Amino acid sequence: DICEDFGLMTEKVGYEEHVVAVLKAGVLGQCSKVVDNSETVNAAVQEICLCFGDKNCACPVFNQFAAACDAAEFNTAGWALKNKNTECAPSCPDGSTFRVAGPKPAPSCSKPKGGRKTQKGCFCPEGQVMEGGKCIAAEDCVCEYAGQRFDIGDKYDKPDICQSCSCVGSGDEKCEDMQCNTECTENELEVTADGECCTKCLANWVEAVNPKPDATVSEPLALTCKVTGVEVTADDIKWVQFAPEVDVSKPKRIFEISDDGLVLTIKKMNEMRVGNYKCVVTKDDKVSEGVFEVLLPIVHEDLIEPVQETVQFIEGKDLVVEVKKLGGTITDLSWECNGVKMEQKIVNKKTGCKLVLKGATADMAGSCTCFVRGIGSQDSAEIKIEAQANEVTVTPLKKKITCTEGKKKCNPKCSVTMTAGSVAKKSVKVCKLEDNGKLSKCKAAKVRKGKYGKSLGKVTAASAGNYVCVHSDNGVDTISDPMAVVVKPAGKILI
Repeated sequence: DICEDFGLMTEKVGYEEHVVAVLKAGVLGQCSKVVDNSETVNAAVQEICLCFGDKNCACPVFNQFAAACDAAEFNTAGWALKNKNTECAPSCPDGSTFRVAGPKPAPSCSKPKGGRKTQKGCFCPEGQVMEGGKCIAAEDCVCEYAGQRFDIGDKYDKPDICQSCSCVGSGDEKCEDMQCNTECTENELEVTADGECCTKCLANWVEAVNPKPDATVSEPLALTCKVTGVEVTADDIKWVQFAPEVDVSKPKRIFEISDDGLVLTIKKMNEMRVGNYKCVVTKDDKVSEGVFEVLLPIVHEDLIEPVQETVQFIEGKDLVVEVKKLGGTITDLSWECNGVKMEQKIVNKKTGCKLVLKGATADMAGSCTCFVRGIGSQDSAEIKIEAQANEVTVTPLKKKITCTEGKKKCNPKCSVTMTAGSVAKKSVKVCKLEDNGKLSKCKAAKVRKGKYGKSLGKVTAASAGNYVCVHSDNGVDTISDPMAVVVKPAGKILI
């Protein structure tokens, strides 16, 4: 026994009391109920005697026991700081040292000088504070607010006390009352919000609760508006249907409005009630509105059918497409051809409907569709459109023409016919057909009594040859069969 060898048997009793007190306190005391500490008590007392009564010599033994407690799933981290019966020093962060009687609370950025009470723990040197687990100069302190840290020079608002602050160092801050500069636009409301220092602008302070309601034919339908940030009365609210804009607040036979003005009820839904509605709220010369789109569910119903599935037309002639009505109620009818809405003549009768397109052109080929709406129903009929070319025929009046040399009466003539339309001016010319098949000396033909021709002028031997009539339209030439011009000398008769 070291205590006996050093003549400390009298003091040993006090050493044992100290060790037992340490092992009974805090987490070590809880652990001692599970982990046997008898050997720890004896070893700690022997260490104190070996140091001639210095109780801190027992600290390594206590740390060994703490490690055993950790293995038994106790958390002994920082046990020495929490144990009032020991002066064992914990492991301190760099730059700090353990003190048995340091200030409580310890110096920090929010309180650089610490408190007046005492506690044991790790403390920074004079003029420094513990921040983020390390010692920093007090003048380098950041400011803290609502769990956030701000560097020196940073500005931040404290909305809970309605102040604007800036960090000036050592945890100090300079604050002043927040300045509010709320400027709202024409129809925004200036409102006060809970927990906010300044008023704020509220746009769209009226909204439709059910902007696209589910409507049913012959059933009532309620449209509800909600107003936020201001109190209103029914006198501040107007209900309208648009476009065009019509006040629906008055017709009580059709509509009903709640006492607070926020609910418009359409008493019985039908096709006439379909459209856009809005509640318009005016308060302090500010206006806001909630918009509704009221539609009936559309179902397919056989309302029409095409008279012909496919319609053929000739360019230049009228194109007529037609549908037959099958007896259901039709409230709206329109035509589209190749995706373009037709605004031309529509002949709408009780039993059917025709679309008449005057002077149809080839680009109208494709399809035309008739769209109809009934009461909660719709239907359509598509008709295929096929174009036929406008056939042109150019026919010589004579295939052989005998002309007298020196005379001017030599005039090759043709007739020109078209499937549709009329022959355009200057679309026909008379040309000489060379031996190589090329056309030359083409001149515009003159028309007389429906015949097209051109005088060759004073006839010479060179006038002889083959001539043709040529009809030109949009780059397409139609050429007649050749007309042979034979030139006879003056005074001679050709046999």
